[in-house]
Amino acid sequence: MNFDIKKHVPEGAHCDKSTCTVRLDGSKFIYEKKSPYLIEFRWDQWTKCHNSKRRREGHCYLIRDESEILHEDCFKASRFHWMLQLEHVFLEEPFKSEGIRLYSSLLASLIYGVNRIVSCKDEYYDDYQHREGYVQMMEELFFPVMGVLGDSVDQPQLSTTFAHCLRYSHQTGGFIFGAATSFAVGTYAIDWEDC
Repeated sequence: MNFDIKKHVPEGAHCDKSTCTVRLDGSKFIYEKKSPYLIEFRWDQWTKCHNSKRRREGHCYLIRDESEILHEDCFKASRFHWMLQLEHVFLEEPFKSEGIRLYSSLLASLIYGVNRIVSCKDEYYDDYQHREGYVQMMEELFFPVMGVLGDSVDQPQLSTTFAHCLRYSHQTGGFIFGAATSFAVGTYAIDWEDC
């Protein structure tokens, strides 16, 4: 398939042959202008050649730059205080050097303020913790810099390299499931080449 990582680059992103990085908009969650957090799409190393083919995976990561650690007074609203825990995670390896996969249960558990994820239903944690849901946080902080265009993820228009980290699923309505819905699903890219 041979993805061209530079083909559709979001505004403000820096891309090279194997990575593409864009900074989160700090004005949404901290008083300082520059966010220390970035989203990075990164290709893994190619696998060994097998049957004249090799493959690699591309994942989105939340990474942190080397700026000063954020403290409680930096955040515009208490709903962003989960980032205090995020700051501590980024002090430890492998997260300090490699980042956190954007669609990991680690990041979800930090957003919800729980030790571990016990349900895939966003509403469970939204009611239980009375916090912004994971999907709402993704829509507000992460999706805009990734190039998700439109007023909501119900009308998706993915136009950038980071589209490799999202796919949209649609469930049709019915007697059991109710109304039809569209939603974003975190995913990864696979690239194959001859060798």
